[in-house]
Amino acid sequence: MEDLVRKRPFFLRNLSCTLSRHTVGDASHRILYTVANSNAMNGITPGTIITYTAAPWETALMAANIAIGIALIVGVAWVVIRVKKNRGT
Repeated sequence: MEDLVRKRPFFLRNLSCTLSRHTVGDASHRILYTVANSNAMNGITPGTIITYTAAPWETALMAANIAIGIALIVGVAWVVIRVKKNRGT
């Protein structure tokens, strides 16, 4: 972890430093200004509320991850129960 900190520019090593905060804030400002004034915002009127929803493939992927996790937990529990059951005999 220390190696990563040493490779940063000196003003980003300590984020509690005033110069670091100013630099990060200025970078954020420039990025947000660029997006706000780019073609990404064409057709968006003031007062428009932009909402984001998950794509269908993201929902399917999340469901698959949950199903695999549940199957893994059930499988581990089954192995533990079988081991305990066979040790008793």
